[in-house]
Amino acid sequence: ERQRRVSDIDSALAQRPTDGSRAHPQAVELTTEKMRLLNTDGFPQEWAYMDMLCAFTRCCADGNLPAARKWMRGSIEAATTLLGEDSETVAKLQAILHNVPAAREPVCSPLPSPPSSSPPPSPPGSPSAPPSPPTPEPSRSPTPEPQPPPKPEPHHLRHTPCLPYSQLDASARRAIEHTAEQRLRDHNLESFLAFGDGEAAAARNAPPTPASLEPNAVWLVRDMLALDECLKVRELIDEVVAARGGWDKDRHRRYPTTDLPLSAAPAVECRLRELTFSRIIEPMAAFYCGEAPLPEHLEVRDFFCVKYSASPGEQRELRRHADASLFSFNLLLSDPCLEFEGGGTFFEHTGWTVRIPQGAA
Repeated sequence: ERQRRVSDIDSALAQRPTDGSRAHPQAVELTTEKMRLLNTDGFPQEWAYMDMLCAFTRCCADGNLPAARKWMRGSIEAATTLLGEDSETVAKLQAILHNVPAAREPVCSPLPSPPSSSPPPSPPGSPSAPPSPPTPEPSRSPTPEPQPPPKPEPHHLRHTPCLPYSQLDASARRAIEHTAEQRLRDHNLESFLAFGDGEAAAARNAPPTPASLEPNAVWLVRDMLALDECLKVRELIDEVVAARGGWDKDRHRRYPTTDLPLSAAPAVECRLRELTFSRIIEPMAAFYCGEAPLPEHLEVRDFFCVKYSASPGEQRELRRHADASLFSFNLLLSDPCLEFEGGGTFFEHTGWTVRIPQGAA
């Protein structure tokens, strides 16, 4: 019965409302119920937590700010249940909620200063009128001095240290927190969040510098390919694979992948080499390689398209390994919202599982 109910909730959350909005009107209640159902058998609650964060970003995109604030409050409650009130993620979500304007709520601003009872001073050299005799004050009974209206209580966040995820206690907590942050980052909320040691830079709204980054820093390049370019690249690769009679499966001896070397698709390789150099290699070299003349000092060691599939007999994953190169990057050609669940790249040194949107590297 629980499984059927969770399936019904997922179906309801997936339906597009008829009023043009992107979130189910009872999505918070449904997702909270889903969390309770999943928790009964110890299923990972972060699935429902992700639903809440996704609905928050959809409401922001729709301009439905009251609903977005409602969603974020639900996300904070869920994160507190999952991670504890001292969690760094809870503090970050509270900061995001604080920065989302609330429609139809009064904006607190300082009151204007009362006008002065004394007349303005006369300019130098101008005639001045004789002072008028003082008017006697009417007698009145003493009244208590009016108290100023209470000031709005400032927004306080519990102080949490900005630690790299590798120094947090539980790997599960690292995974949950980073996945939540990744979903927010997917919807252009980077001003609140950053990878690892970049959190301190994000807190002061400054870009990271080489000195502030760990050697294991992970970078994100947005919109390296437009969505239509992703589709075009996949079509060209599928044509080449069909002409070659299938994918290669033995090019890498120790960690084989189901892949196609891009040298077999010259049009794709030419376009991606150009983008790789301008969007990835040049910015990375500025941080890590100093003034090395490029491309003379760097070359592409292995450039290929890899295919993962959940179908029986297909390659679902690649075991943990170290790439034999100075830099390596992944460019996602598939749509993680429509074509698959899970995925991502796990970085052992930090405990991050990085999941990127389509077209990003």
